[in-house]
Amino acid sequence: MKQKKFFKENEFVAKTAATLEELKPVYQKSFNQIKSVAEKKPYRTLAFMIAIAILNLMFLIFWSYRKAPDNPGFSKINFEKTRENITSSPISDIPFTLSNYMAVKNLKDSLDYLISKKKLTKEDSLLFIRICQQYSKLDPHFNSRILKRKP
Repeated sequence: MKQKKFFKENEFVAKTAATLEELKPVYQKSFNQIKSVAEKKPYRTLAFMIAIAILNLMFLIFWSYRKAPDNPGFSKINFEKTRENITSSPISDIPFTLSNYMAVKNLKDSLDYLISKKKLTKEDSLLFIRICQQYSKLDPHFNSRILKRKP
């Protein structure tokens, strides 16, 4: 069964064109008035456009820095305590350098490879041990964190 089109293309295009022809004198008149003013006084037109842009910017700044937010729910969160908890427990002690980033990225790729395998072999276990050794070279506290971790 064919779907019926909501608008029949030929009728819709014809009605739209007829409406535009009826409105053409209205918008042509206003367009010509604006064009003539802009051609007679171009500096005033430019100053007017810049003034509108500055007013919009001032309104944006005023609107952004109102005294009370619309949703007071976020004011109940203690952001200072949250920030202290995040910074007091680092995930790793690896200093950020480009070489460390590339090394960790390669180790992650190797771990992703191991995780994607359905069945692990002896070689895969050895690869995992080498990955842990490489990570221990980057982060000296890695082994102690793993051993203290509760399953």
